[in-house]
Amino acid sequence: MPFHSLHKNSRLVCALIMHGLSLNAWSQADKKTAPAPKPAMTVTVVQAQTQQLSQRIAANGSVWAWQEAGVGAELGDLRLTEVRVNVDDQVSAGQVLAVFANDNVVAEMIQAEAALNEAKAVAAEAQANADRARALQPSGVISAQQFNKDVTAEATAKARVESAQANLAVHELRMKQTLVRAPYSGVISSRTARAGCCRRSWHRTVSADSR
Repeated sequence: MPFHSLHKNSRLVCALIMHGLSLNAWSQADKKTAPAPKPAMTVTVVQAQTQQLSQRIAANGSVWAWQEAGVGAELGDLRLTEVRVNVDDQVSAGQVLAVFANDNVVAEMIQAEAALNEAKAVAAEAQANADRARALQPSGVISAQQFNKDVTAEATAKARVESAQANLAVHELRMKQTLVRAPYSGVISSRTARAGCCRRSWHRTVSADSR
């Protein structure tokens, strides 16, 4: 092969290589400078809130309570002094519907409180005697019979205090029951009690509030 032909071919190959490098460099530059595609959708973050939705239903006909509850009292023969509601009255949960005479209950509570105070006083004295007996027992000054007596009296006095506390709690509950309250909000649908009556059982019906 002639020398000049080989030299031309070498220059041609070099030119092709340089051209390819130029194209590659331009391609890489285009990739680096190409803008990022814009998102097709955007997301906005908001704070969740609680709202009350009202729904109305149009209908014809009579509307009846879906739930009823009989309201009464378990107070023996106490006299009903006041009835504060009547049929079709709207009431709220905890509202006083009727009042019973509480004179006897108040007197019983006073007696129960006095009995509790007396029991506490006896228990304090019994505890002091038992503590003294425990202190004297190791020295042998007190007999075993007297020691057992003092310790037993202490336990008995404590039991009487607990009994008096339970008795007072019963009378406190009776005092609360002299006020008859609505168990929940609703409408008075029937009434069988009247002021002045002295019945062992009576009731009034409260229909559940459908609002």
